[in-house]
Amino acid sequence: MSEKKGKEFIFPDNVESGYNLIQGVTVKGFFTVFLPFLLVGIIIVLIPPYSMVFVLIRVFVAFIIATIGLAITVARPVKSRRNITVVQYMKHVQSYNRRQKLFYIEPKRKRRWK
Repeated sequence: MSEKKGKEFIFPDNVESGYNLIQGVTVKGFFTVFLPFLLVGIIIVLIPPYSMVFVLIRVFVAFIIATIGLAITVARPVKSRRNITVVQYMKHVQSYNRRQKLFYIEPKRKRRWK
């Protein structure tokens, strides 16, 4: 006799609620993480003096800053959960560390001052 099975539901594992501009970069992630890094890089490039050497150095620094912002936006720290971003992960770790309490096994002995 075969057992009658009911309706089977399949829930996808890694569903993101945001709209992706680029693969893995949501609109919110772009405007809150990557765009500030990009704006800081552009401001660095626009600072005078405008000699060729200084401009090239500032463009290189701005490129590195923009690359760091893009890496933070695109990176996924938990391999099995592709929908968790670095910003969400860091907020989770920070709130977890704030919640930690210190418990002693033995009560502290009172110190006597002589």
